[in-house]
This record gives sequence, structure tokens and C-alpha cells, in this order.
Amino acid sequence: MNNVPLLATRAILEAYPYLTSEATILRPFAISEMEAIGLFRGAKVTAQAVGASSGRSKPLNLDDLSASDASLKLAADVKRMLSQGWKRSDQGFEKLKQEVWKKNENFVGRLLRDL
Repeated sequence: MNNVPLLATRAILEAYPYLTSEATILRPFAISEMEAIGLFRGAKVTAQAVGASSGRSKPLNLDDLSASDASLKLAADVKRMLSQGWKRSDQGFEKLKQEVWKKNENFVGRLLRDL
């Protein structure tokens, strides 16, 4: 079985607190899942594509954005996302799965006892 991390926003992580850093990649809210995957594959994202109001139409250069650029926060978020990499350890996934399965087993046991 493949252990593919979930591209999650902060809102998803808040809604599903059992998700761990081993099972997720925190993506900026301003970019879609497909744009995030494209960035991992070497594509560039434009400020215009993500709805930034800086007026930029050329691809973001993540290394030399000026502090006055409205895309600076997005660039920092993208750098943080890419620095974590795509690959996650199998041990982390297995630990998460065991925890989720145990919680599910406990829930089903309580549910059946209450019937």
C-alpha cells in the first residue's frame, strides 16, 4: 500500500486533529492541491493564478522577492511547504494508522455496548 501524504490546509488540520505531520503536507490556502503538486514537480506558480493582488503576472521567484512585495507571505509559505519534501517515512504512516484503527475499534466497542 502506498503512503501518500494529504495536502492539507490549516483548516483541515484543525478539523481533523488526528492528522500528523507524518501524514500531511501543509499547503498554503492560496494555492490549490494541483498547484501544490505542480510546485513539487518543479512548476512555477504565478501571483495572478493564486489571486494575489500584487499585479504580478510572471512566475514567483521564491528566492528574491522584496519585502514590499504582496506575494512575500505566499512565497514564504510555499518555501516552507517545499522544504518538508513530499516523501514521508513509512514508520510515521504505520504509527498513525495503528492509532486511528485503535480509536475506531474503541468507538465501535462503545457503540455496540450502548445498543
